[in-house]
Amino acid sequence: MRARSFLLAAGAAMCATLAGMVQATAWHGEFMSAVRTSADDKVMVDGTFGTVLSRDRGKTWKDITNDVDSHGAIGGDAAVGVFVADAAGTAYRCGASRTHVEKYTPSTRSWSATGVLKQGRNDGYACQSVFGAGRHIWARGSVQLFHSVDQGRSWRATLPAQRRRKSLPDVLHADGDGALYASVGDGRDAYLARSTDGGAQWTPSRPTYPPGAAARSERLLLGRGNSLYVLAGVTTRAADRREMTTLYRVTGGKAEKLLDLPAAAWDAQPSNLHTAADGSMSYFDGFSVFVSFAGGKDWREIPGQALTKNPWRVKHFR
Repeated sequence: MRARSFLLAAGAAMCATLAGMVQATAWHGEFMSAVRTSADDKVMVDGTFGTVLSRDRGKTWKDITNDVDSHGAIGGDAAVGVFVADAAGTAYRCGASRTHVEKYTPSTRSWSATGVLKQGRNDGYACQSVFGAGRHIWARGSVQLFHSVDQGRSWRATLPAQRRRKSLPDVLHADGDGALYASVGDGRDAYLARSTDGGAQWTPSRPTYPPGAAARSERLLLGRGNSLYVLAGVTTRAADRREMTTLYRVTGGKAEKLLDLPAAAWDAQPSNLHTAADGSMSYFDGFSVFVSFAGGKDWREIPGQALTKNPWRVKHFR
């Protein structure tokens, strides 16, 4: 009798487990991983369905997953992972070993290693990305920041030793005076902040919003030149109780409204937003692509289902 009860209990547990697995996987479907635009009406989307391209602002789409030549249809930006420092084409990137920074010299058309990035004993990669503005070049590591003002000949670690084990903000933007901008805090309490000592200390740098639009939370997604792109605000749409947030462009401390979005700011990923060198912009979430070909004005929403004939469901984990 005990054996039978044990088998029944085990069988029930197994069925519950299988049911849970089915329930979990039932919610997985098509989703996007990257969107790019160009001012000549092109939109390119990467996702679980492959790569699709539109040449008419999203009205019609062509599958270019296996058409390698068409992947270059969206131009105007530097290669992924490369920071172009000046008009002459001087550029920086992380070396293959992730322990140093490489510099590209246009006159010789070659890459060469720069000065040493001194790692701590418990540090991971010393170089994960390179960014900067003017003469200020920054190398971001696993838990450390390095700063150079002499074109990479020497690098200075900017964080105090006691902070090296703490994680860095997921997005950092540099201005030409050596300051850094980031979102500090978690979730609903995150706010835009500025550091003048390489990330050791952060002070609030909240922008001035349009009348009646003061934000409770702020999430920095991207920096481009003198502008910061920030998801801000926690408001509720009464119709369906969904949280709304707004994409702003912050320049000179003033926030310019670009786009209202039906999502919480803390759910967004930096990669959801892209601003092209030609001024076109895109943002995507689990449901739609939003595109602007006029510098952040006249946005158009493209439903995700329009990109593929496959059933469209939101990526969801249980």
